[in-house]
Amino acid sequence: MLSLLAGVLGKISLDIILMVQTEVGKVAEPAGDGRGGSSTLPHKRNPILSVTGLASACRVQDLTHTLQAAMVGEHERAVGAWHSEWETLSEALALTGGAASAVREVTEGLEVYPVKMRENLDATGGMLLAENVTTLAAERLGRLKAHDLVQAACHRALDRGKHLREELLEDAESGEILSPEEIDAALDPASYLGSADEFVTRALNLYREEGSYVLTEGAVDVNYVLEGPEDTPVLVLSNSLGMTLGMWDDQAPVLRQRFRLLRYDGRGHGGSPAPPGPYAIGDLGRDVLSLLDRLGLKHASFCGLSIGGMTGMWLASEAPERFDHLVLCCTAARLAPEAWQARAETVRAEGVGAVADAVQERWFTPKFQASRPETFEWAGTMLRETDAEGYAGCCEAIRDMDLRDRLASITAPTLVIAGAEDPATPPEHGELIRDSIPGASFEVIPNAAHLANIEQPEAVSRAVLDHLSPTTARSTDR
Repeated sequence: MLSLLAGVLGKISLDIILMVQTEVGKVAEPAGDGRGGSSTLPHKRNPILSVTGLASACRVQDLTHTLQAAMVGEHERAVGAWHSEWETLSEALALTGGAASAVREVTEGLEVYPVKMRENLDATGGMLLAENVTTLAAERLGRLKAHDLVQAACHRALDRGKHLREELLEDAESGEILSPEEIDAALDPASYLGSADEFVTRALNLYREEGSYVLTEGAVDVNYVLEGPEDTPVLVLSNSLGMTLGMWDDQAPVLRQRFRLLRYDGRGHGGSPAPPGPYAIGDLGRDVLSLLDRLGLKHASFCGLSIGGMTGMWLASEAPERFDHLVLCCTAARLAPEAWQARAETVRAEGVGAVADAVQERWFTPKFQASRPETFEWAGTMLRETDAEGYAGCCEAIRDMDLRDRLASITAPTLVIAGAEDPATPPEHGELIRDSIPGASFEVIPNAAHLANIEQPEAVSRAVLDHLSPTTARSTDR
């Protein structure tokens, strides 16, 4: 097993070393001060981690010969043979571990240059895809005739310094059996991937099942509050744009009786850092995954409102093994980008206060504004205190968001909640999400606008608890 593992690590290391070469230039190892530099060539970045991995793997192959020889001996454990394993096995384990550590560091921080990859493919003038053209032509000519036809075109292209596509298009016999569209499709590298996607998916699934999930490089260490019994299921609450974790104050006392309740401030909000924008919904999702990893929480249910719900859809489709149940409140899978671009520009130029009145009016129904002025003012203060860059960056995340293609892949049992009078994300947005997620349910909260959990806290809490009851039941059974 050590020999096989070392061989795999050595192969990965060698492939990276070959791809790093200047004339290939497809990838580069993660950079670092004093790492991989040259004493004579200041510009050079040597793949020192991959070299370390390869050297360690080669040494393990030699050591395994000693281990294998020790297996053949008299009786159960022959004198002398098993003594030879002591130092050998320890060294082999240390070298294999070192190779694994180097390869992990390389692969997690590998810099990939797809433009250079495409340039390398194009440098062959289409010859690399000649087999693909042959396979297509063989369906009409037979394998041998198709081979001869494409081979002749390749020779002519090389002699004349032309692209294979040009030769195929100019050749009368090729034109009779292959249309220009078919030739273009056959010469597209994307059509020549075979089962690569399937193997990549398998590898990622195994990677995730072992406890390593979506990479969280660039994630922000967000501010959070974790409360409730440690032996209960984890429930994450995610906020609306312009709100902090305080927006769930009405739900928290009820939910933390039955859940390990994790509330957090999204990046750029409350006590969380506000890195320069623009952000993407994936960035917000990786912040959550990083937080869960930081706290040692492998699984959780997730409830998000507005941009929090958008984050939940990304999480449930990107890391499905980590989320047990999903609640999506007053949210959408896609919104008009122009409005969000305009809002981001305004906030960056004039601050959150420039949009606060208009935003706040959409959060609550007129009746609630009149009957609960203190809550209306409290929410407005929270909004106006939001960092302008953080708010604008989140606006840009919504601007670029389109989660519709992800919805069908969500497997977590999902409840979609809409406010009956929500002008920001009307119920039809929730209906679209419900119709797109297999088995999802949908509930409309009467007399509620966008922040339905604040306007109708009892109704939202009841809906959330009813949906998550199987989770708490399993916890009680344990």
